[in-house]
Amino acid sequence: MRVSFSCLGSSAQFLPGSGKWDAEAAPGESVADVLKRLGIPLELFMFAVVRGEKVDLSYPVRSGDEVLLVSPPAGG
Repeated sequence: MRVSFSCLGSSAQFLPGSGKWDAEAAPGESVADVLKRLGIPLELFMFAVVRGEKVDLSYPVRSGDEVLLVSPPAGG
């Protein structure tokens, strides 16, 4: 099944497609499972937003989900 990902925050520069990409996910796979399979470090994100709800990275994705990954604030 196809899932869309985008990133909010400074981590976008480290991700495919300047922070926006689609990925295939198997039934039962979580956001974290997909990111790990793609070699994307989970430490880049605090949480995700799916269907307007804040979820953690263990959220099991569904076909057509649009996952917004939220990075920790950066700066100093």
